Amino acid sequence: MQLAQHNVLDTGRRVQALLDSQSTVLGTTVPIPLRAQLDAAVTQLATSGQDQESLASAVRGAIVNQIAMRKELKVDFLSPMARIARHALRAAPDFQALVVPAFGLRKGDFMNKVNAVADAAGKHEKDFVDHGMPADFLAQLQAAVAALNGSIDTRGKQLGLLKQAGTAIKAAAKAVRDVLHVMDGIMKRALRKNQPMLANWTATKRIQATVVTPLPGGDLNATPKCTRRPTRKARAGRTSRTASCSRRTGSRRRPSPTLGSWRSGTGPSSRFTARTAAWSDRRRTA
Repeated sequence: MQLAQHNVLDTGRRVQALLDSQSTVLGTTVPIPLRAQLDAAVTQLATSGQDQESLASAVRGAIVNQIAMRKELKVDFLSPMARIARHALRAAPDFQALVVPAFGLRKGDFMNKVNAVADAAGKHEKDFVDHGMPADFLAQLQAAVAALNGSIDTRGKQLGLLKQAGTAIKAAAKAVRDVLHVMDGIMKRALRKNQPMLANWTATKRIQATVVTPLPGGDLNATPKCTRRPTRKARAGRTSRTASCSRRTGSRRRPSPTLGSWRSGTGPSSRFTARTAAWSDRRRTA
């Protein structure tokens, strides 16, 4: 259940408590059918929330259980049977069906591969038993495959019920909101001369808003602007031009020397070479 739906449930329960505690003051302000609608919507919302939580926990447990069952199948059957097949059944026509590669254990067609192994192993049962597999290894393999299939089917049903619970939660939360909206109009009309009770009702029926972090500009389609840095001349106050903005970091790009600068001796490498040559000449004359 989402936080906003929890807030609706809490508000519905607060309103129920207020109507029960102030029944002598309110009297028949709220009609019995309308109160029954509120009670039914709150009960449905609470029940659906509990169902969703239990089903989500069951689905997570089924996933963990299936991972463990796959590992057991690999360790107890697939790996030793593959080694025996490579040793004694390499020339068999169905050799490829007896060997499941490691990446096949993580793919969605895992069950198809395991079923193919079980079918192919039935033709070479004596060979596997002679090389160390238990006498009833085929029955054990089929039982493990059936258990894994049952777990997968159960998880599929739980996922469907989980989706159903989520839909029921949305419908029940909307029903609570609708009933509170109708009750609010009745209460404001009936409690005009009882301001303390009206203030109590206003505070009780308010659904707490979910806190979110707003965007700085408030625009969902806003894109961050590139921060331009002033050039050296602009910082010195001699010009108002700014440096070009980099697409990734927003920093100033260093101009790369062109082919003309290399030939004309104006590039950074040529200036460095000229300074090095002048320093060497001063060393020689000294």
